[in-house]
Amino acid sequence: MLGTISTIILIGSFLGMGIIVVKKIPLLVQLPVFPQKRGFSLGEKIKNKITEISSLKSFSWKKLLHKVLSKLKILALKIETKAEKYLQKMREESKKEKQNLSDNYWQKLKKETKSSSQEKPG
Repeated sequence: MLGTISTIILIGSFLGMGIIVVKKIPLLVQLPVFPQKRGFSLGEKIKNKITEISSLKSFSWKKLLHKVLSKLKILALKIETKAEKYLQKMREESKKEKQNLSDNYWQKLKKETKSSSQEKPG
């Protein structure tokens, strides 16, 4: 039911977008084309300034990116191992808790059956 409704909404959305695009294509074709001025972006300006400094001429963006990504990968692995340790600890605690509950249940049941059998002389 929910899948059918979502499929109908998806198809309707695509049809609506298609109608809008078809109606706007003639207007887009009539628009004049303006040549873009190619200027340096802020990132390119900073990169050029850094490479102009004499001590940083051998600076490699690829090496920096490689180092940063390697450190991020190590950090992610450390976080993953910590999370795995916490999950394992939680599983063990849960298992112990279940074991204690089941032991207590049987002991409590034995006590109740003994007390009920002593009350009824038979």
